[in-house]
Amino acid sequence: MRIQIFLLIFSIGSHLCFSQAPFDIYGPFNSEVFKDLKSALKASHQVYKLDLSYQTIDSKIFNKIGSLKNLMNLQLNSNNIQTLPESFCELSNIVYFSSLNNSIQQWPCSFFNFPNLQYLEIGNSKIDSIPNSILACQYLKIIKLYSNADTLKISKNIKYLKKLSDIAIENSVLDSCPNFLFKNPNIKTLVLNKTNTWHLPETFHSAENLEVLAIENNPIQFIPWNIYQLKKLRILSLRNTKISKLPDSISELKNLEYLDIRGTSITKEEIEIIEALLYGVKIKSDFNQ
Repeated sequence: MRIQIFLLIFSIGSHLCFSQAPFDIYGPFNSEVFKDLKSALKASHQVYKLDLSYQTIDSKIFNKIGSLKNLMNLQLNSNNIQTLPESFCELSNIVYFSSLNNSIQQWPCSFFNFPNLQYLEIGNSKIDSIPNSILACQYLKIIKLYSNADTLKISKNIKYLKKLSDIAIENSVLDSCPNFLFKNPNIKTLVLNKTNTWHLPETFHSAENLEVLAIENNPIQFIPWNIYQLKKLRILSLRNTKISKLPDSISELKNLEYLDIRGTSITKEEIEIIEALLYGVKIKSDFNQ
């Protein structure tokens, strides 16, 4: 499902499409990608990008990662690690961090240690919170959290991150209604997929730059009438929700290009009304694939 959502998003907006993976975009252009920690430690001052995906990492060697003072990009994937070493906290130049399929339970230190962080991705871990210290990451642009084992608590301080533009939370139960996610006026893309979201706030006026909103595989039943306040919204996906009707005010979304309401309880008659209200908008429904 994660792949489907992002294919949807990237296929609609050309400026959201990247020919490069995020790991390649961040950090020094055209710098060497080290794929072996031992080799990286031998050339510590020359290491800016380190991809340790799909390899078992010796804990004794992993404890020395803090000596890579210039490291900016760190990719971990399926390494069978449960903790990040204390020396990880010395990587103050980290710009890109991704850990997938590692049962990491918590951060070893405060986010104040990572003032340059711009991209944060955590998937299939046991981390259950993003603490208040995230406020220190004022350059943070993208947060992606997937399939975390426990109820996920996210600091409300993210509404103060001035560079934050993209948030994706999938297959992770949020501890509360995501009101604060709509209070950051800089966010352009918000994906909530299978997050046990029951309703959305009526404070849309704060999300003045939101362009992509995907609320999928959630028990939400209603969309607030003032959704029209999302003046820049281009993509709206409500796939596989309990919604049976959309407010007429949706017709005021003048920039809307794509609406996905497949898997909802919206009747064919209601869809005909929506099509009339949103003339020219590409609409995906169970009656119109």
